[in-house]
Amino acid sequence: MVKIEWFYDDIMFTGISREKLEDTISKKKDILKKIVDHVKEIEGEAYTKLIELKTQPGYTSRYIDAMVLMNAVFLRLVRERSERPEDVEKKVTILGEILLENNIVEHDHVHIHENNSDSSITIDWYKDILEYLQVTDDEIEEYTKLVKENIERIIKCIEYTQETPDTDYLFILKGWETTTMQGQIFKHVSVHVADGKPYLIYSEEYERYGEHMIYYFRLGRIVIGK
Repeated sequence: MVKIEWFYDDIMFTGISREKLEDTISKKKDILKKIVDHVKEIEGEAYTKLIELKTQPGYTSRYIDAMVLMNAVFLRLVRERSERPEDVEKKVTILGEILLENNIVEHDHVHIHENNSDSSITIDWYKDILEYLQVTDDEIEEYTKLVKENIERIIKCIEYTQETPDTDYLFILKGWETTTMQGQIFKHVSVHVADGKPYLIYSEEYERYGEHMIYYFRLGRIVIGK
């Protein structure tokens, strides 16, 4: 059983009817439940694409996805503007909350990880992005340490992308906020696993004119070996 608590009376501005979305989500409810379990295991978040939409002028991609944050699953309209994968701007409208049967089930947080102590991990840094963001040597050292401390979580995310197609997994390594004339900006350094490939990303999130804006930059590709 899948229910949606809609945040808008009319969602035809997406180009998709409620009935179409409800039908799509019902067909994918088992996958969504599996993703909820995965997100609890990695203590992070996940994004699974549901429907590709016709692209509008000024954007390179437009789609509807489900965002999983622990027990909560939100339905989102996402518009992306990007000239390359390393540098993406997203404008997000949350359409509603998907209420799965197991959304309220308690999770015991018993984590079973394989021993990956013999795995080596390096970061293939994107130097042009580091220069653009003015990332310091001390920050590079700090982020490298954080990545190495979370190798088991990264490997789990890679495994989960193979089980759940069209799904990205993400967990935050470091977060902080700043206040500007335009309001609060939330900044994060995170691990983002897309198509089975792990990346270290820097992101900024804030509200603008009622829209949730996200900018993210890939700082480098995470490489795991034995």
